[in-house]
Amino acid sequence: MENNTNLGIQEAVKQQRRLFGLRLRTLRESAGLTQQQLGDSAGFTASVIARYEAGGSLPRPKSLEKLAAALGVSVSDLEGKNFSLDFKIAFFDFLKRRLKLFNIQAEYKDKVNTVTLTGPDISEITMSCNELQNLVENTEKETNKLLRPLFNKYFYDLFKANLETMKHQKKNS
Repeated sequence: MENNTNLGIQEAVKQQRRLFGLRLRTLRESAGLTQQQLGDSAGFTASVIARYEAGGSLPRPKSLEKLAAALGVSVSDLEGKNFSLDFKIAFFDFLKRRLKLFNIQAEYKDKVNTVTLTGPDISEITMSCNELQNLVENTEKETNKLLRPLFNKYFYDLFKANLETMKHQKKNS
């Protein structure tokens, strides 16, 4: 029984490191910083930042404060105590990986408040993350309704059509 408990604790710590790494990477990228730049600003090497982002370790409280200050966020944001920020990060990480299948790059800016999409069939467009989330949720609803066998291709086509509609509406308003 004790062995299973230790495995559970180890798995929880591993998950905590992974989530911290994802949070740190997303906030660093949304600030437009490289690992080297963040490291320089917070007093670490780029390899330390890379280790944190890969989930290799967690920073000590003093280091966490330095990272938060360099990123312009609160320690609570870095620790994952801001649920809405963590939800955005998880959602956009999922979306970023999905869009990458179609050669669409998504970059987050302004502490994950805006996103810029670029790709072969999409000219650069910047929108708020809330607009993007609504766009994807509407696309997902349509996709789930129709249950097409080529889900990814259909998701992309529908996403692109919704994106074009949004661009047209913004242009006309």
